[in-house]
Amino acid sequence: MSGIVRDLEIAINALEEIVDLGPGFRFDFGTETSPLANGYTKVSDSLVYEEEAGFGFTAPADGSRDQGDPDDLRRDFILANGSEFVVDVADGEYDVRIITGAQTDSNDTSFTLEDGDVQGGTRTEPGEFAVYTDTVEVSDGQLNIGLNGEWARVNAIEVVAVEDFQVKYDFGSANSPVAYGYQQVANNMLYDSERGYGLNKSVAERDRGEPDDMRRDFVIDGNYEFIVDLRNGNYELNITAGDLIASNTSTFAVEGESIGRIAAGAGEFDELTAEVTVTDGQLVLEIGERINGLEISYIAEESEEPIDVSALVSLIEEAKQISNEDGKFTAATYQTLQEAIVSAEDALETIAAEEELAAHLASLQQAIEQLEETPPAKPGNGKGPDNNPGKGPNNNPGKGPNNNPGKGPDGNPGKGRN
Repeated sequence: MSGIVRDLEIAINALEEIVDLGPGFRFDFGTETSPLANGYTKVSDSLVYEEEAGFGFTAPADGSRDQGDPDDLRRDFILANGSEFVVDVADGEYDVRIITGAQTDSNDTSFTLEDGDVQGGTRTEPGEFAVYTDTVEVSDGQLNIGLNGEWARVNAIEVVAVEDFQVKYDFGSANSPVAYGYQQVANNMLYDSERGYGLNKSVAERDRGEPDDMRRDFVIDGNYEFIVDLRNGNYELNITAGDLIASNTSTFAVEGESIGRIAAGAGEFDELTAEVTVTDGQLVLEIGERINGLEISYIAEESEEPIDVSALVSLIEEAKQISNEDGKFTAATYQTLQEAIVSAEDALETIAAEEELAAHLASLQQAIEQLEETPPAKPGNGKGPDNNPGKGPNNNPGKGPNNNPGKGPDGNPGKGRN
């Protein structure tokens, strides 16, 4: 029993907490048995798309390899020349990030998004890896990624909706560990347009070894800049600064405007959060003294809830049911109703406020209520032609011939003969 308990404890200790890398799809391409990068989904060369899974190759790829280094994400890859990888997504804009390369082989991998232009193809030598990023519009519920090259080695693909964009940077020396899920910014990593980020000059660095991979090291100088290419829009910056063995006061500004400072004693670390706006495709963060880490998150514009126009649709249908084939309503008021119906139908696609909806409802309702019935024809006086009050010819009031008032011959008023 003690052996079982010991084995269970070993298994529990070996469990690794799954890191939440944020919204989106993250795929680690490789062999069935190679380690899976934390927070990613495994994709093997035989994984063919099924609707239930929502992703996969349209046909099996050409194989896979595991070369052991440099890390769980890049040590293995799939040979994907001529392959297409698809992901079911909601329609919208997506940032796509593709990592290609090999630890022991040279490589050149190109790609297309949604059958667009061929991109990538940069040759990498053994131990080098290329990272390609692009933004694509999906309008058919599925993202299509075509892969080509002599071997077309693919290590990873990440797909994140534009409104969920987030990137993290770990500042320090070129040799110190990089916090998982972060991108490295070494003290001598100058801005490069192909990479899309970097410092404006080389600065000093320190690595204290503790307390964790992000806070153990930092870069430092009296005045320098960190530059990163971003699409125009609003962003939230979360900055971490501090030092395990020294006090610290760091200042930060964007476009010459201060966004705050971080002051902390020895062994302390603090954070600064600020919202900034990018208008020229590039964020320039001006720094005085230390910075350990930086998170940049896109702030999506709040979309207004669409106005519910169902009440107006119903009223339009009600108004259309009113017919005037029998001439019940006056021509003028019925024409006013028809014009109100057309106006309401035209407004259905443009109404942007409740007040506007209420105005169209009131106008159409008024046109319905103000329908006037056609007046009935004036009734006759019961007389015949030429004002004849029902008498016979020549104004004969019902008497016999020659104005005989019903008497017998020779004026005999109903009596017998003689």
